[in-house]
Amino acid sequence: MKRYACIALKTLGGLALLLVTLVVVTAILLNTSMVQNRLLHYSTELLQDKLQTKVRIDNISINLLGNDVFLKGVDIEDRQGRKMLQADRLALDIDMMELFKRRINISKADFDGVRVQLHCPRDSAANYQFMLDAMKHDKPGQGQGKSGKKHELVFDVKALRLHNFHLTLDNHRPRKNVGKPHRGAFDAGHLDVTAHLELTLKRMGEDTHHLTLKKFECVDSVAGIHIKDLHFDAVVQKEKAQLQHVVIQHENTVLQFDSATIVLPSKKENRKLAYQTSLISGKTLLKDISKPFAPALAHFSVPLELKVRLSGTDSTMLFKDIHVNTTDKKLQIDAEGNAAHLKEKEDLAIRFHVKNMVTHVKTAKDIIDQFMVKKFMMKQLKKLQTIRYKGDFDILYKKERFRGLLHTSAGRMNFHFTLDEKTKYLSGHVNTTAFHLGRVIEMKDIDNVTLSANFCFDYSKARTAKIRKQVGGKLPIGRVDVERAEGNYKKIRLKNVSATIISDGAFAEGKITQQNKLIDLLCNFTFTSTDTIHKMKIKPGLKWHHKKKEPKS
Repeated sequence: MKRYACIALKTLGGLALLLVTLVVVTAILLNTSMVQNRLLHYSTELLQDKLQTKVRIDNISINLLGNDVFLKGVDIEDRQGRKMLQADRLALDIDMMELFKRRINISKADFDGVRVQLHCPRDSAANYQFMLDAMKHDKPGQGQGKSGKKHELVFDVKALRLHNFHLTLDNHRPRKNVGKPHRGAFDAGHLDVTAHLELTLKRMGEDTHHLTLKKFECVDSVAGIHIKDLHFDAVVQKEKAQLQHVVIQHENTVLQFDSATIVLPSKKENRKLAYQTSLISGKTLLKDISKPFAPALAHFSVPLELKVRLSGTDSTMLFKDIHVNTTDKKLQIDAEGNAAHLKEKEDLAIRFHVKNMVTHVKTAKDIIDQFMVKKFMMKQLKKLQTIRYKGDFDILYKKERFRGLLHTSAGRMNFHFTLDEKTKYLSGHVNTTAFHLGRVIEMKDIDNVTLSANFCFDYSKARTAKIRKQVGGKLPIGRVDVERAEGNYKKIRLKNVSATIISDGAFAEGKITQQNKLIDLLCNFTFTSTDTIHKMKIKPGLKWHHKKKEPKS
């Protein structure tokens, strides 16, 4: 019995020694140029067979004991022979035994110096589409490569790190802001992005993955986007994805929310994209989005805090529980809104209902000062003190509409006006039943007034520049027509008053008429600055009504 035990131990010892020798010899062989060149040729052929395009790898180095594979100088062309993907260095922690079964199981992938050039022409498929198709699992009967072998190559990556990743995208059309200085620089058809990211991916079931984006930073130097940090956890299934602990940080903007649900689209199952978030909260300086989306906000440096819930589809968006305030709480806004037809430019409609807005006039002035526009009647604005607003505004194709009720210390008024981007005219209507006009324009003899007025102003830069070159001036260019006005002047009640004010930019001329049975009271006035309306020149007058003679019988 002892003899058999010794034989068994010697045999096992010999097998162990043989295995160790085999591993050592294999490791030595793998570090020889001949074997590594063969592996390099095999890997290149494997990828070319799968992708059906030219693939080049300059150098491969393998550590069998650590299952580490190092690739240098990777170059993949698109099917038009253009450089589509290049990488200076790839470090892969790969299951070597699975590789020979045509499965690439990567526990960790580290990429450095990756350059990707994508082309999306309007009249043909994107140059990367063949790669997406190749990554799908082949159906039975499909998958024959040029070599006559099946290229059923399966990829599985568990952790990914990208450093110095550079992506360019060109749709072969002019950028959307060409010749449009007021349009933002962001164009999804033209990207020039440098990024760094780290993520892990863990399979939790047949169709379930847990993904953690630990770090993401990207810069699009042309569009002016700089995401300093983006991280979240996600559970991705066939039909939907659940996001948790989401944080997004731009230059001076930080947004975060606890969770979101995304229904993943599928043409085959007739399922459309849909999403819904928990309450998003954060702080922002609106100048962060000026270059990519809204050049008019380039100087908007007032810190804002915000909250909102989002939901929608690929063509709609719903905003709920909106709350915006300045950090000192002197501006507060509560609202809700929606956007429709996001894919159709001419049918786009964004609508907001402001439930309540309250601010002090100083804060209102600070916000107006953020915009590089001509400012009129700022002196009169100071007289309004606390301002409250409730109403609606719509952003349509080349048109913006505003309406609502404004409460101030001088009284309240209903208004609506439209900015027509096609004609470049601002037009609208205002009415009030009790507004202390005299206090606002510093004319103490005028008390509360009731009036209804229509107005129209020209804001075309080309037209106004031409007029100002001729006449100069700092007044707005336009017209105001007042009807059905009444009020007190020096304790005298005036009714049936109408008025017209016409301004050419340098000189405003007005005419007031108070109609009576026998005589109309007239008043002509002029002024050249909105800051000195109270110093206007006034010329009173009378107009008699002559009785018509009765015809003789």
